[in-house]
Amino acid sequence: MQRKRNLWQTICTSVSALAEKPNALPHEAPIKPLLPLYLILIFCAGLGTSSAWAGQPLLFSHAKHTQELGLGCAVCHLYFTSQTNAGVPSNPTCQACHLIPLGSSEEEKKLVRMLQTGLPIQWERVTRLPRHVRYSHSRHVGYARIPCVTCHGEIEKSSQPITRPLVFLDMNFCIRCHRQPQLALTQTAFAGLEQANFKQDKLERLQSYIAIPFRQNQELAQLLKDENFSLAEQKQVTTQMTPVPSISTDCMNCHR
Repeated sequence: MQRKRNLWQTICTSVSALAEKPNALPHEAPIKPLLPLYLILIFCAGLGTSSAWAGQPLLFSHAKHTQELGLGCAVCHLYFTSQTNAGVPSNPTCQACHLIPLGSSEEEKKLVRMLQTGLPIQWERVTRLPRHVRYSHSRHVGYARIPCVTCHGEIEKSSQPITRPLVFLDMNFCIRCHRQPQLALTQTAFAGLEQANFKQDKLERLQSYIAIPFRQNQELAQLLKDENFSLAEQKQVTTQMTPVPSISTDCMNCHR
């Protein structure tokens, strides 16, 4: 494992040097034996998210379920805050509502027939990261509270299955996010809001976010908007936030 780690670090160092000064590779880098790996790494970095066409077994509508019926992501993607993979709808999840047709849609009738066979529905994954990338939904969504739209786009508005990712997830996308300035609500700042007679119901909502880093212009704004904070309350909260160091961009954090 240590040998693999050292090899990967050597590759990363060499590629970085090539990007800055094409003729200045590190002296200690074994150039010739690793040249094929350099080329593969550069090629894969340009690929990012797979864009292969994904045909789904059903014409599933996110808009119908999320916009019209108000279902949250966790109803169908059970593990999107707790595990590495978010998960896809299982048969029991669909059966909770679709044991019998609820409307006149031919697709729903098709779903009922599929459920009656007892065979698992073969959903096709749309977003695929390269095998060497280590990503966890629990870390990004469960802990960092990054909204789904950041990486998946406005998929909740799609009335047809998407065939390609709405957001191109390459290394630059991840690094830009990790390097953005972040803010966190400390325990001291939370106590300051309590002393300022901040509304009790809003304090209760904020309590679970103490010490969690947010990107100032995105996650924090979305959180306060979702929690129905007034503009004056939003300003009061943001003035109490404390800057925290950017997330590390060390290669081994995200690459196996």
